[in-house]
Amino acid sequence: MLKFVCSECVVERYLQDYLDFDDTDECSYCQKESGVVPLEALIEQCRESALSSFEVVEQPRSVYLHNHAPIGEHWTDVLHRVLGCSDELINDIGEVLWDGWRDEDPYFREGASASIDMTYEWREMERSLREEARFVNPAVTRVLEQVFGNVDQLHLRGSRSAIFTIGPGQPLHTFKRARVFSSDSSVEEALLHPERFLGPPPSGVGAAGRMNAKGVSVFYGATNDRTAIAEVRPPVGSYVVTAAFQVTRPLRLLNLGALNKTRPDSRLSYFDPQRVEQAKRAAFLASLKNQLLIPVMPDLADHGYLITQAIADYLSMHPTLNLDGIYFPSIQLGKRDDVAPGHNVILFNKASGVHHTDSKYKAEFASLRQPVDEGEYYSPQIWAAKKKGEDQPSWWDEIPPVPRYKPALALDREEIRIHQVKWVDFDTDEKLVGYNP
Repeated sequence: MLKFVCSECVVERYLQDYLDFDDTDECSYCQKESGVVPLEALIEQCRESALSSFEVVEQPRSVYLHNHAPIGEHWTDVLHRVLGCSDELINDIGEVLWDGWRDEDPYFREGASASIDMTYEWREMERSLREEARFVNPAVTRVLEQVFGNVDQLHLRGSRSAIFTIGPGQPLHTFKRARVFSSDSSVEEALLHPERFLGPPPSGVGAAGRMNAKGVSVFYGATNDRTAIAEVRPPVGSYVVTAAFQVTRPLRLLNLGALNKTRPDSRLSYFDPQRVEQAKRAAFLASLKNQLLIPVMPDLADHGYLITQAIADYLSMHPTLNLDGIYFPSIQLGKRDDVAPGHNVILFNKASGVHHTDSKYKAEFASLRQPVDEGEYYSPQIWAAKKKGEDQPSWWDEIPPVPRYKPALALDREEIRIHQVKWVDFDTDEKLVGYNP
């Protein structure tokens, strides 16, 4: 029997405006003569739009075998949430929707499949970067603008933003940076002027990294010593020097780890195509975040870093986002009971400058070992140079170059530590290889 539903029984405001209630007939649910649509039209909207924002939850065996509580939200609760209509109408919709399903009583969670269009265009961008052009590539710029162009407007849980501020007065204001050394003498040389030797290398000198091309000077740091050391992958027997760098001016960072927490605008109807697209974009960003943090083998770095370097270049120069860096979870450390994995930061060239790198701030003396009656003992020390008077510099004194950007970091000379690498720990997934004689 063909059923009809009126706008009052539909309840959902977006559908009240979207559906065509021009035909007059008796509503099958309130029995009033009114403008109606066939029930099938409402069912089709649920199938095509609203349920695009939900995924079926595959229940564990314990639900069926041991009568454990199902995981997720029952389909009736989902339809009540998106429609808000009567139980009778909900049941009629569900009877048609789940007809022929493998699970006649499904449970759902909010989520969507990644946007097919975005996924395709992203793969085409990767191909173009590898095979066509890296630098002046309109295809790359266009796709990155689609993905990141309005990242500051993305909706996260708790009304937070994917972009946050660090620096003086903020919860995050200090980063640790690590550098590997192979000898006592090289460590002592670095300690004579730690701002210069423990900070980022000068422009034109540095090697390529995950977020920078060769010669582009950026600051790589971490939220704690353990993470900073893990990121530089020191060999056993080496020294790792870590130093604390305080952020001296407000900086804006993109939290890459927050990309898998984006959500559609809750003010939009589940039937609004804009919300559906936002849900698909959120799913795409969640998958993208995982792709961007995949470890890259050293012999594949030139190829593996193409995408992340292009993203960093794009974000660092974006005219409206005004980003100074990227904040992302470390992939070098696993979660332990006593210590949670730390985060990494890359500060773009414009925010990577360190105060006091010119030669007048060089220390007087640095030594790893101090003499005692029996010989010497390991006690790293730095002796600051005596302060000079206010005399005008002579013509032969070094004149430091004027920095292009205002320095944003200050090294704390009282927070320098030397770590002697005794062993390296690791975790693996082991699989026996089958042998077939």
